[in-house]
Amino acid sequence: THSGTGKQRKTKGMFPNDAIQDDAQATSESSPSNPMALRFRLAASRALGIYATSLGYEASSLLCSDIPQLTSDEAPDPVGPTISAVDMLALVKQASVDCADLFGGPKSAAPMPDELEDQFSLPGVGGTRSGLVFDVERMLTEKVEIYPHPQEIAHFTKNSIVATIFKVAFKNVAEILRFHQLSAAGYRQLLVNCEFMKFLLVHFVKDEFMTEGYNAPAVLERLVSDTCAVGLDTCKEREYFLDEDSDVLVNEARSAVRAFMTEEGGDAGKVSTFAIPKEE
Repeated sequence: THSGTGKQRKTKGMFPNDAIQDDAQATSESSPSNPMALRFRLAASRALGIYATSLGYEASSLLCSDIPQLTSDEAPDPVGPTISAVDMLALVKQASVDCADLFGGPKSAAPMPDELEDQFSLPGVGGTRSGLVFDVERMLTEKVEIYPHPQEIAHFTKNSIVATIFKVAFKNVAEILRFHQLSAAGYRQLLVNCEFMKFLLVHFVKDEFMTEGYNAPAVLERLVSDTCAVGLDTCKEREYFLDEDSDVLVNEARSAVRAFMTEEGGDAGKVSTFAIPKEE
């Protein structure tokens, strides 16, 4: 447990003496007066950025495997999230466990959330909204950096890496959906998958502000909503859904999520594949 110099060596994490977790020390070590430490930290940042981005692409590939089903006119009405959405969260679970082993700290951001409640918008706020309103909302949305910059020092935490995996996955799915026309049943299935992701984000991503200045779960929820908006734009029955009450559509999707969480709970259910067990 000692390095031979009289100083106790750090037993967990990537660097000794909490170098990656102490912001003040990290700033000093990365200063121009210490170029060697700066180079090592920049190299580590790039490696972590590649790791998170690669897993994000893998997660998006899982979600995009549903596209043939989402575009089919013969697709059945959704009864829960797709297997691909479940597998995607299982991938994030493994990344969370691996990062917790690397950096230390709890494996989950929070316990599994309680039952998903229905959405009830205030009068004049929810309900039917035109495509123009959706477009204006997206124009006024603050831009969020999706991919880690190769010349920036990354914030070495499990939360930042898991959040990056989600950001890359959601953004990539949204961009790919632009090239496909969803069927009515496909759009409803997309809504179920999106509500499923929103519901479980807090289990994987801690409710805190990142070094970039944004709240991680809030930004991820917005990216999921953007994915739904793209799906609506490309849906063959777009005008029909624009005339529908948005609360009704969302609550139908949430009902399917609730049914899935109830039916697939327990040690033998699919929920166990992505739920991070409580730590002793």
